[in-house]
Amino acid sequence: MKNKLYTINEVTEFINAGKLLSLAGDERVLSKLPKGNWIGGTTPYFMDAKKGQFNQELIFVNNLLEEHQSYKIESYTSNKVNNIVSDTFSNGYSLVIIPPFTDIHQEYAIKIPNNENLFNNPIIGWIAGIDLNSTDICKTFNGQTGEVFTDRAVTSY
Repeated sequence: MKNKLYTINEVTEFINAGKLLSLAGDERVLSKLPKGNWIGGTTPYFMDAKKGQFNQELIFVNNLLEEHQSYKIESYTSNKVNNIVSDTFSNGYSLVIIPPFTDIHQEYAIKIPNNENLFNNPIIGWIAGIDLNSTDICKTFNGQTGEVFTDRAVTSY
């Protein structure tokens, strides 16, 4: 599976096959997906082989399972932000998606740089987004539980 844009039906097949995924898409498509081993964040803006594009019907998929033998998915409130660093596997990395302009976003920016274990494992991630011409709210998704957040970071380890 390539890291690229897929249809809802294709992503549903990946989820049902047990793949560990990081997903990006419009809230209306992400909310139609079944529970499974995935985290997601909202955005309709993408970079792929077709260069930059705006798309509210497709989902950008990163397949993470090929790189992991064990994994876990967590969500974090602002008062647990340092756990993003401490909860990782000793030989792994963290993929974090954060909703912007929230307490968790601010606490992450302020506290994580001072965490003494910050450089033990790589942390990668991005900030959720929305159509800039809409009144939508940025959201993150914990695919395992089916929870959707406006104020929590989601992380795959």
